[in-house]
Amino acid sequence: MFRFLIYCGTLVLFMILPGCSSVKAEKNTPDFPQSQMSSLDPMRAAMLQKRAEAFTQAMVRSFKSNDFSHWKAFLEKESTPGRPLIVQEKSFKEMKQRFEKNWGTLVNCHYLGSLDQSIIRDYIWKCTFETISDGKTIRLEELFVVRCTVLNGKAIFTNFGFRFFNRPGFRNAVIKLKKAEVTK
Repeated sequence: MFRFLIYCGTLVLFMILPGCSSVKAEKNTPDFPQSQMSSLDPMRAAMLQKRAEAFTQAMVRSFKSNDFSHWKAFLEKESTPGRPLIVQEKSFKEMKQRFEKNWGTLVNCHYLGSLDQSIIRDYIWKCTFETISDGKTIRLEELFVVRCTVLNGKAIFTNFGFRFFNRPGFRNAVIKLKKAEVTK
């Protein structure tokens, strides 16, 4: 009974915490004047989807190879000219270490679809993180989103990033649960 109560309490925390972190993420969205934004026509939406796909796969390639140059090329291409890159090599390496510690190794991202917000389009990927514990693969999946719009007639990225549903250390909780199942 005690174990059941702890399990239920943990589930409630897992449901509450991600909502708090997603509110913080939305505050990082650049504030563009909506009067200068316009709807994405089908041709621009398709072009932005291809650009977002190339951007995301370059990110995955950088994480897999531990070589920032793949993603950096696309960051430079998609960033505002004259402004520093949102992700620098140092922050990339720190991010990679944090991901590996808390979620595992990024092994793949698959395109899920898009959300049409009239003047903004979110392109969404399911990213798979894996780690091995006691010979068993522990897999966690999270979302990666590239947000786009048309600003002053130009199709641009306004934001991108992971949307984590599992708090840091969740992977360790899964490993402990799996080990507990084996010892029963």
